[in-house]
Amino acid sequence: MDFNVIDQSIRRLIVRAQYQRYEAGADYLKTARELVRQGTARQDDAILSFGYYFLAEALYNLHPCTGEYAEVLLKAIASQKRADENIMLGRSYNFLAADAANHNDKALSFDYLLEAQHCCIDADSFEGAMLSGVISYNTGYLYGELGEYRHALEHMVMAESFYRGYEEKGVPTNTLSTIVMEGVYHLNLGEKDAARRDLERASSFERSLGRNAALADRTMMSLLKIKLCLSDGTRTEAKAEAREVTQDIKRNGLSPDLVEDVCVIASDLIDARLSESAEGLLVAAEPLVKKIDIPFLTLVLIKQQIRHARLVGDVQTLCPLMNDYFDLNERLDEDHKRSTAYAIELRKSMEEMRDKEEHFLRENARLAREAEYDALTKLPNRYLLTNVSNDEFELAYHAKTKLGLEIFDIDDFKRFNDTHGHQMGDVVLTRVADVLRNVVADNENVFAARYGGDEFVMLYRDKTDEEVIKIAERIRDDVASITCRGIEPGDIKITQGIRNSLPISSNKVWDYLSVADYALYEAKRKDKGGIALTDRPAPADKDFLLSGVRLLS
Repeated sequence: MDFNVIDQSIRRLIVRAQYQRYEAGADYLKTARELVRQGTARQDDAILSFGYYFLAEALYNLHPCTGEYAEVLLKAIASQKRADENIMLGRSYNFLAADAANHNDKALSFDYLLEAQHCCIDADSFEGAMLSGVISYNTGYLYGELGEYRHALEHMVMAESFYRGYEEKGVPTNTLSTIVMEGVYHLNLGEKDAARRDLERASSFERSLGRNAALADRTMMSLLKIKLCLSDGTRTEAKAEAREVTQDIKRNGLSPDLVEDVCVIASDLIDARLSESAEGLLVAAEPLVKKIDIPFLTLVLIKQQIRHARLVGDVQTLCPLMNDYFDLNERLDEDHKRSTAYAIELRKSMEEMRDKEEHFLRENARLAREAEYDALTKLPNRYLLTNVSNDEFELAYHAKTKLGLEIFDIDDFKRFNDTHGHQMGDVVLTRVADVLRNVVADNENVFAARYGGDEFVMLYRDKTDEEVIKIAERIRDDVASITCRGIEPGDIKITQGIRNSLPISSNKVWDYLSVADYALYEAKRKDKGGIALTDRPAPADKDFLLSGVRLLS
């Protein structure tokens, strides 16, 4: 949204909501509803992009267990797509990723984060940098949950690089949390000196905030302090810090995002046999977690309560806790079904919106979900690609051979559709699919899939850079030679981004797609119709990644 041309009253509402969202109270809900009312009255999707998002977030903060926010968020995404509000669309997908993580669906969360990353077209702007930083942070946090601490650390470093330069204008909590998590992962990797430096940096940053220090995340600071104290054997300091966290929870409450961190602190205290400190923390958190009423988060809390009861030998408390643990697992199964059903409904709604804009996807989305092949091009679809790419990764990793992933799209395809019509666009997509089928038939260990819209993905196993480039050039040239009614050779061009490297244990297929996507972005930035190849790993720093991109004309 261009804030220079919108009505001042709308601008004031948006700015007010941006401040109120950190308080997560009734005032935020009221402002969000007013934005929706104004956007509806004016039939303005740009205003509704903000209004519906703020409303969904306010509802989630007040009633996270009801699912009331879900329908509103669907409306937000629809408005954001119609208004081309990519940053807000990315925030919506990031919201979904955080919610999926809170329901312990990490695979779905990763998928939403990839969708959010695709929305970061302008990562050099303030809004783009903030969103890119949040996405990198959340991706790193998920890797940390999986025990992939080195990879988690790389994403945290990348998140901090996005925030750098925006410390005063940005959100202090984001920067502080990122530095703290770098310290946590350094400590988990046995790099205690680096963790201490991170704590010093975090403390210095908190002091620099001045009167804005209240916005900083004290619970995150305490998490690292307690871990370091216990690592150093300074139990008295750890107990004092635990008391501070407990009092802070009693004073300020507890958001869903911090429940797992509080339980990590409790777990560390239990491991150190500091039972009184752990008990105080768990007692303070229990009513707040129950009020949030997200089954997975309640389960995380009860797990630590069970560990504490075992530590102190409290059999009377242990038995009902075990019953609650079993009942919650039953609820969690139902909760997972609901979140999966919502994810399916969201995908369906997204495809239906695209149908209205691009007609040719109306029936294909439903068929793609029901089968493993795209209805239009008959190529493997995104879901089959996920399974095949995981298998190819494992084969390449164990054989110690290279794995390549290429993502390409048709340049200016929307303009092509506007000029020639969507039926002709369908013809072009099927011709591109024919090109890919021929390439797969002529080459071993090559796989092709339609990723969505005008995007396609190629997998290459056990290929040198030169072999991959040769195949990529053939694809480019064969696509350029496509002709049909009104289309001359050279009218259809593609831009290609490729990562080709040896897989390592901390890598995931998501990393290959993420890096290839960065290479595609760099190729488009330099010259549409080009090929960009890199062997860089998932980036710890954006400049580090782009320095390894090899551009071909």
